[in-house]
Amino acid sequence: MKPFSLHRIVLPLLLLLVAVISTNLAWLNPTPGEPPSMRPLPRIPFMWQYDNSDAPNNFQAAARFPEYFRQSPARVERPATLLVVNLIAETYHTLASPFYAFSPFPTINLKGEKSYAYAHVLTMGEGLQVVTTLLGYLTLKLLLFGMGMVAAFQLFSRYVERTTALAGVWILFFHPFSLYSFSLFPVMDLEFITPIYIAWFLMRITDLEQLGRPATKTVLGYSVLVGILMLAKPNYAAYVAALGFGFFHGRFRWVFLSAGVHLLPLLLWLGYIDLIDIPYFSKAVTTHGQGVWMVQLLNNPDTAKGLLLIWANIKYFMGHMAQFHSLWQFAAMAGLLILLHKKQNRTIYFLLLFHITLVLQALFANRYFPYMSADFWFVTVGLAMLAWQWVTPKLPNQMVKPTLAMITLAWSVHSIMSWYHTPWVHPLQQAGLGG
Repeated sequence: MKPFSLHRIVLPLLLLLVAVISTNLAWLNPTPGEPPSMRPLPRIPFMWQYDNSDAPNNFQAAARFPEYFRQSPARVERPATLLVVNLIAETYHTLASPFYAFSPFPTINLKGEKSYAYAHVLTMGEGLQVVTTLLGYLTLKLLLFGMGMVAAFQLFSRYVERTTALAGVWILFFHPFSLYSFSLFPVMDLEFITPIYIAWFLMRITDLEQLGRPATKTVLGYSVLVGILMLAKPNYAAYVAALGFGFFHGRFRWVFLSAGVHLLPLLLWLGYIDLIDIPYFSKAVTTHGQGVWMVQLLNNPDTAKGLLLIWANIKYFMGHMAQFHSLWQFAAMAGLLILLHKKQNRTIYFLLLFHITLVLQALFANRYFPYMSADFWFVTVGLAMLAWQWVTPKLPNQMVKPTLAMITLAWSVHSIMSWYHTPWVHPLQQAGLGG
């Protein structure tokens, strides 16, 4: 079988495996001693949520979009995925309603004793609305991950041969974080998928320019898509790096055009909620101090102490980077040296800008969780695959593909086992229901 056609089999298989493992994560006992945060189908361990208190809020916001924001505005600043899930769920509901009686699930009281901070005690009814919303999330995740895999494969194929690129995509999407985030209702997975999309957009735009074709319409279309992605999760590091890349290469027209156009989805959303009298609320700013905490810190009379705190946070974040990227970062360093040797200056400029904007984004957000280092994951894997391709001519030809397959398999087993804990506990027992 030729490598050219192999990806048409491997990528769907990868998507299927990631989906099956993630949606059935409950069977691995992922958080020993801690019950699931949310059980959409109380006695069916499918897409149970673990270690995430935002899950009930996101689920109900998608099911009752946009009216739920009147009750709980926590996600009004991130409506994109909620709207898409709602539209998909409504489609499924329309198709299924002639065959099943509609049974809306009970409202979760977010202000009383059972707040989302104690979401593990909450369950949802097994009505059709729950099932269709669940399927809406599943469909969206399949689309996001599937398109991300194709985009990553095309990106990697620019630098390495197709079999190596395919292995890179497998490693990229078989990270423990990917297996965890696929089934999450809060779209934490966009932390590493959005940068893949943006890098792919940039590749397509530069391709058109090199062919001498007009890129204005393409820039407009991609910028709208970026705006929608930012309304799902404002993960700006890769986008700002792409704008910086264009600016430093004299593409001032499309840089300013994109920066303006990408705001259109946000402006439309703000106009819409104003028309229906839903106030805008930013949990990111109000709760997490995003965009304001550094200014407040530097305005403190003890400026030196504030600067030391910022430096400490940078080191903390870089420590999370090292933890998230594990041993792959060492192979990536070798890949970077190869890029330097080959004088791939345009790629190097983008990667440098991306690394800078990623650190700045982490500082801006003031949330130094490990998943925030996921943005750079596709770069780490891509560089590691570049290093592997440099090694392969030095190996016996009959060992190259089996060795790469063994590395990929070992990584896959490691990622799965990172969520498996002993002693094994049946999912229903985890939820205190017996089993």
